[in-house]
Amino acid sequence: MRGAYRGGSIAANGTVMVGELGTSVGTYTTVNVSADALVKVGLLHENVLITVGKRAYSSHREERDVQFYYDAKEDTVVKTYSLFNAKR
Repeated sequence: MRGAYRGGSIAANGTVMVGELGTSVGTYTTVNVSADALVKVGLLHENVLITVGKRAYSSHREERDVQFYYDAKEDTVVKTYSLFNAKR
């Protein structure tokens, strides 16, 4: 999805890519993906819950070009910064 997803829930068995997730006023938004999937977000707002497998990450501030995946060894969701909008 290149556009924005504001409010509600996304559930997927595979990778989710979204340009903008949540809203600037903090509308609660959730994304749930399988443990082997990624969540890539161009603009992440606060009050978004991202669940990868059985672990979750809750956003508390606006961030850009972030990616989330499950690290089985550490049993946690890992956040990294990506080049989501970079031209190749």
